Amino acid sequence: MKEILKILILEDSPDDAEMVLRLLKKEMFHFEYRLVTNKDTYLLGLDQFQPDLILADNSLPQFNAIEALKIIKQRALHIPFIMVTGTTSEEFAAAIIKFGAADYVLKDRLARLPSAIEAALKQKRAEEEAKTSEEKRKLIMNAALDAIICMDTKGIITFWNPQAEKIFGWKEEEVVGRILAEIIIPPAFREMHTKGMDNYLQTGHGPVLNTLLELTAINRECKEFPIELTVLSIKQGAEEFFCAFVRDITERKRAEQELSREKQLLRTLIDNLPDYIYVKDMELRHIVNNAANIKLIGALSEEETLGKTAFDYFKPELAQQYIKDDRAILESRQPLLNKEEPIVTNTGETRWLLTTKLPIQDKAGNVTGLVGISRDITEQKISEQKIISEKELSNSIINSLPGVFYLFDEKGKFLRWNKNFETVSGYNAGEISGMHPLDFFDDDEKGVLAERIGKVFETGMAEVEARFFTKSREKISYYFNGWAAEFENKTCLIGMGIDITERKRTEEALNQSYEEIRQLASHLQEIREEERAGMAREIHDELGQQITGLKMDVSWLSKKIITEDYAIKEKIKDILALLDNTVKTVRKIATELRPSILDDLGLREAMEWQSQEFQKRSGVEIAFSSSLPVINATGNIAIGLFRIYQESLTNVARHAGASVVITTLEEKDNQLILSITDNGKGFDINTSSSKKTLGLLGMKERTLMMGGEYEITSATGKGTRVIVSVPYIQTDSAK
Repeated sequence: MKEILKILILEDSPDDAEMVLRLLKKEMFHFEYRLVTNKDTYLLGLDQFQPDLILADNSLPQFNAIEALKIIKQRALHIPFIMVTGTTSEEFAAAIIKFGAADYVLKDRLARLPSAIEAALKQKRAEEEAKTSEEKRKLIMNAALDAIICMDTKGIITFWNPQAEKIFGWKEEEVVGRILAEIIIPPAFREMHTKGMDNYLQTGHGPVLNTLLELTAINRECKEFPIELTVLSIKQGAEEFFCAFVRDITERKRAEQELSREKQLLRTLIDNLPDYIYVKDMELRHIVNNAANIKLIGALSEEETLGKTAFDYFKPELAQQYIKDDRAILESRQPLLNKEEPIVTNTGETRWLLTTKLPIQDKAGNVTGLVGISRDITEQKISEQKIISEKELSNSIINSLPGVFYLFDEKGKFLRWNKNFETVSGYNAGEISGMHPLDFFDDDEKGVLAERIGKVFETGMAEVEARFFTKSREKISYYFNGWAAEFENKTCLIGMGIDITERKRTEEALNQSYEEIRQLASHLQEIREEERAGMAREIHDELGQQITGLKMDVSWLSKKIITEDYAIKEKIKDILALLDNTVKTVRKIATELRPSILDDLGLREAMEWQSQEFQKRSGVEIAFSSSLPVINATGNIAIGLFRIYQESLTNVARHAGASVVITTLEEKDNQLILSITDNGKGFDINTSSSKKTLGLLGMKERTLMMGGEYEITSATGKGTRVIVSVPYIQTDSAK
């Protein structure tokens, strides 16, 4: 009973109401009440007061207990209703009890009211508890993960929870009242089900009861699927019924089949792998061995190996090491990765294995054993030893090479080098491995070196002279030669470098000596040219004037001598002609010694004159051109180029058999460039006789004395080309 009981009293007689209240107070009820006298106040009391108990007189003006009870039922209020009336027939009393009243008490027998109230309230609590219990039971059964199906002894379904709806596809209202066998049992098993039920009802025994079974069921679409089933027999008083707990195990069966396939696949896989695979328990006993491992340890079958340890198959010292490693794995829960270890097979052969062992853990994280995978690396070990030996030999050879040796790939990563490389550079192996080949040279040489490195990878070979930059910032002159080669499946550059410091010093000394000799030769050439110029002046001025005077005297005598002697006249004519030729010869000799036009007008005009004179004498067409209006070359340069041009034309006349000569005189990059090309028969420039003839040595000597470069190209039947390039600084007046 609640601590304070709320009672709604429907009574139109104040005296009767007072009498009821005195009785309740006397019986020590803790209550509060509200008195209503008609339908309106009754309805208001239900809404506002919300009573726990209703005491109602049977008959009120225009309202009675039956009507009041109907209102309770219409509103679905579970409030105990006791009729307290003066008189009533037994039939009416029975009718009102049947209609839903908890009890009825006559006013002349009010002493029974407290017990009636107590019984009504107790009945209400019982009903509420039963209702709550039933709701809880239904909630539990409806929330169950398994399908719960109840049926009576006739096999008729009485309960069907939501999970059963989900599994079988039938709604509860569709199956309750129907025979279970027709709903979920496949036709092939229904007769067996019926016989089992009959046997249980007759004997009280059934092999299916209280047993977890795997059976086949059908759903609404008559599709069969596997279930897990437990059937319980429940007796409630004289009534007996059955509850079945059903679980759809389709996914589990599929998973089991998949697991079985995976296990089979795994077994097939490990038995066909060349690696040695095994599993040990916490006692380090073998529980799985693949075919390769069974063969390795000398067993005939896996069954023979199960439960055995390393001591059963290996020598004590090896077995002890294996056991030690295994225990460390189990205790530390850490794997052993890629350990190289020896093994002696059952045939006494020593092999090398690369072993990895991992701890096995269950779902709770507990270590339950270990799995080991070993790979035979004996051949690899032999190969590695060969590689080591070969590398030691190659290092020995490389380190014995003179100079520096190096090998790098197309990205400039050093792969190999000799000790001399470290010694010369001053860098250690670790530093060299992180450097680029260009890091060893100054910025002004990196461009050329990059181009030569690229040339190696393009054409296969290249060479270069450069200054090697050491760690101490010393620059050493080196000659480098590189070639492309395949190494470790990629194209690399193999190179060697020789210190040419002493050679460079010697070359510099030779160049200095050569420069001194060139300057001396140039000086001698100047003296010779001056002498030739003096001789030319003497011949032209003295001898020429004397012969000219002699000619004038002979001419005068011829006019004074009067004779009819034909022979004398002809002789005089011959003498005059000889004197004319002699004057011309003198002038020619003087011009060849030092053409005055070279001194008077300059190099360009002298070469144009020489071209015209050569064309007149030889009949060879000369095409001379120059874009330079004025050439202010020094005396030595002008004379040297003019003499080279003379010698070239002489060679054309004597040997070339050409019909056309094309000559250009141009200035480019502070170089005065003379080009002479003929269309003659040419010659083989590579023969030793050709190199020493045709005035080639003289022309080359003159060019070198001027500090220039001389180049001649020719081929049989393709003419000849001479190019001379000498230093020339063009002055403003020549521009």
